[in-house]
Amino acid sequence: MFEPGQSRADAVAQEMLARLLDGGLAAERRLPPEPTLAEMFGVSRLTVREAVKLMAARGVLEVRQGSGTTVRPIEDWTLLDPYVLLARARYDEDAALELARNFLEARRTIESSVARLATPRIDEATLAALADDLDQMREASDGTPDVSSFVDADIEFHHRIMQSARNAFLGVMFDPFADILHLTRTQTSVHAPIRAHAIRDHQKILDALRSGDPRLAEEAMNEHLLQTERDVDTYVGGPLALLLTADPVGGRTQRRRRSR
Repeated sequence: MFEPGQSRADAVAQEMLARLLDGGLAAERRLPPEPTLAEMFGVSRLTVREAVKLMAARGVLEVRQGSGTTVRPIEDWTLLDPYVLLARARYDEDAALELARNFLEARRTIESSVARLATPRIDEATLAALADDLDQMREASDGTPDVSSFVDADIEFHHRIMQSARNAFLGVMFDPFADILHLTRTQTSVHAPIRAHAIRDHQKILDALRSGDPRLAEEAMNEHLLQTERDVDTYVGGPLALLLTADPVGGRTQRRRRSR
């Protein structure tokens, strides 16, 4: 049950989620008491208590003092946690398709506007760092590909542009997508044509930012993310497959942001 790098409470929360969806724990009903859950999962009551807190924070459970813990309706479960998002997707494929399309659409809407805002505000040091990120993407894609390093450099490139917009509210809005973005980019970047498209498009975005023309930067980012959507349809099997075949553990526990 326990994955490398995963806390016992998080592992129990993940297993609890799986049992909720397969009917092992009745949805929208009161959970068994702590001692029963502890025995069921082979852990301490303290671990169960921590797992329940995690599930409550993810919108899956509702804890009421004196009346026990109940399961909330699945439509109330958070979309910003990879485990929960993928669980929802695998439970209802029709809803999953809409969620996947919504995620791609939201990313394109936010990041295109961010590129426009960032263009007049970006400095030379950041432009140089973006070029370095792009070089690392090329290096990681050549020969035997290093997908993890490629994705790290790809996401860092986008993160720098987000920071260059110098708008704290945009950063707060986008940060919850980080784990999901890393998960989906890791899945898509195993395909060589997708890496090639990303390198080409990131060069166009960098050139547009250097030009100082906000409209060009917005268009370059928008076209890049439209290409990403086309690549998902062509190489991954559509946005539904993006969610149904994703691995939340690999996407979540390996994510790191490089510092320079």
